[in-house]
Amino acid sequence: IKGVAEESLPVAPTLVSPANAANAVPINPTTFSWTASEEGVTYGLQVSTNSSFTTAGTVVNQTGLTGTSYTVQSGLLNNRTYYWRMNTTKAGLTSDWSAVRNFTSVVAAPVLASPLNNATGVLTNPTLNWSASIGATSYRLQVATDSGFSNIVFNQSGVTGTSQSVSGLLNNTLYYWRVNA
Repeated sequence: IKGVAEESLPVAPTLVSPANAANAVPINPTTFSWTASEEGVTYGLQVSTNSSFTTAGTVVNQTGLTGTSYTVQSGLLNNRTYYWRMNTTKAGLTSDWSAVRNFTSVVAAPVLASPLNNATGVLTNPTLNWSASIGATSYRLQVATDSGFSNIVFNQSGVTGTSQSVSGLLNNTLYYWRVNA
């Protein structure tokens, strides 16, 4: 009788990115990366809204991945905590799950409300308005004379409402404005 050596389970990959407890992680797309295991393996990725990875909370359940990264194009929401883990499969054997990491997705950007884009005849002391972003604690408003915001003429952070008065703008001048949460 010949002895057959038992195959050992492959080792789960080491998670790289997003880092554990990372904040403001961009969504749609979101790229997950890990270190390569041995040759000839595929990887499984799970992303969930709960650390127990219940079916109801799992938003990504991808198997057969190759390489060391995978980009989720849609399905993640702003201002949410997600948990992710991975495993490795080789020759029909699947490793245990890796350690679990979590991250919080970025707060949604506010939508600019008024003045409207390309508006003319705006006062030199306008009140700028935008939509609220769920989970935002404050906003930063910038006004500039160029679309690249290299010449900022108004920069206010810590705005707790969804509007801000701006003064000192010049007549017949094109201005650009933006808000982040």
